[in-house]
Amino acid sequence: MGNGDAATIAGLAEYPLRVAANDESYDIQSANDFIENFDALVTPETREAVANQEYDQLFVNSDGVMLADGAVWMSGICDNDDCSSSHWAVTSINN
Repeated sequence: MGNGDAATIAGLAEYPLRVAANDESYDIQSANDFIENFDALVTPETREAVANQEYDQLFVNSDGVMLADGAVWMSGICDNDDCSSSHWAVTSINN
């Protein structure tokens, strides 16, 4: 996130992706929407905080993994009804 590579970050997200920015909450529907609006959706401060995240400062609970004091949340996403297959994805960004 530190280098501002919107396409890579978009590929790590689950959609719709909830983004809190500009004192509003957005449900981004697709990777293309995220990429097109990246600069407005992810502040430089959030990018820097995530880029500087230290492993020993991660917070983990039943909701997932919190990076940079809540700037980004990642969670396991079920790929099927019984969740026997899953993947990790960014589920929210909070500026």
